[in-house]
Amino acid sequence: MTSRADLRLARSHCSGHNLAQKELSPCSSRHRLLRSLVEPSAAGLRRHLAVRTEVVVGSSTSWYTGQQSSPRDLIFALDVEWAHLGRNPTQRFPVEVCAIGASGSDFQTFCSPDEDQVSGLPFIGGVPRRHWQHAQGLEHVTAALAELLAGKVLVGYNLAADLRSLDLSHPKHLQRDLMRSCRMQRRSGQAPSLRQLAAQHLARDIQLGRHSAREDAQACLDLYMRFCQDDPDLVPQDHLAAYYLAQLNLSNHI
Repeated sequence: MTSRADLRLARSHCSGHNLAQKELSPCSSRHRLLRSLVEPSAAGLRRHLAVRTEVVVGSSTSWYTGQQSSPRDLIFALDVEWAHLGRNPTQRFPVEVCAIGASGSDFQTFCSPDEDQVSGLPFIGGVPRRHWQHAQGLEHVTAALAELLAGKVLVGYNLAADLRSLDLSHPKHLQRDLMRSCRMQRRSGQAPSLRQLAAQHLARDIQLGRHSAREDAQACLDLYMRFCQDDPDLVPQDHLAAYYLAQLNLSNHI
């Protein structure tokens, strides 16, 4: 676990290189924390330089080394679409899943909810029943996704909700939720919809008519690759010290 003192040391080095205002995003309380911490020993700095080798995702190059943010074949974007069944408008079931890799690989499939859950429920909206009623079960899709995404950086919009719907766990330090990025937020701190982000940043119209898991996943991937790979707001707190030290390339001076 990164200590508060070690984060302060990383922050103090950044200040000397005019990175405080350039690299930190003011709407993240995790970054404001760096201003009020005490000085640690040099040993702490060396320890966190080593963190770069601990969060490597299947490669000798970490995603924040300042070279390439992450190898393209280790980045995937995920989106889930739903069928709304029953008379309760909040009752929905994941029935379409798409994971697109930055290297061009993709995984797309329909899946059927447990028959005991949906039997007799009227269709209200979302993905039409004809697309998923004879598809494979959700548990098979989740198992295939877990294997595909193991060790990958996973990008999404409201990613936690999609993972919960699939009953799929993924390491926190490999999750990149665009809703958390200040670069994707309004001045108020609220996140625009994915449709608005695609229109504003990609000049792309999406979600015209029924939502498409592939279309939304591709938009998430493109937004991340173009604007958010080096965004500290998407870096877990435990890795912030290593992030700033990597930006300064201090390893050759200690």
